[in-house]
Amino acid sequence: MTAIQVWNQHEIALASAREADARARREQRQANSTRPRRPSQHHPDEWTERAACRNHENPAAFFPNRGDWRTEQTQAVLALCRSCQVRSECLEEAVRLADDHGIRGGLSGRERRQLREARP
Repeated sequence: MTAIQVWNQHEIALASAREADARARREQRQANSTRPRRPSQHHPDEWTERAACRNHENPAAFFPNRGDWRTEQTQAVLALCRSCQVRSECLEEAVRLADDHGIRGGLSGRERRQLREARP
């Protein structure tokens, strides 16, 4: 076997390993995005157990991409969130923790940031 053949086999093995690694990372991200929310230790009254989103079929829907805010799915998530019995607790915690990602308390991250900045 020539040095070039050895090198080519090495490059093929490297590419295969990179592809397997990328696939594993992608599968892990997908598994994490569909994991149901669990109550946190910092919720003494466990209000998250009563949240309407608690067992939602698609938790990733609460984290729409930048251009997806007008989709039917995002509007349905917003409506669910706004009608939730623990909306105020959720919104207060998101504002307090400066959580600007996804939909929480019936508001987007941008809306929560604006609310936080408007507070004294």
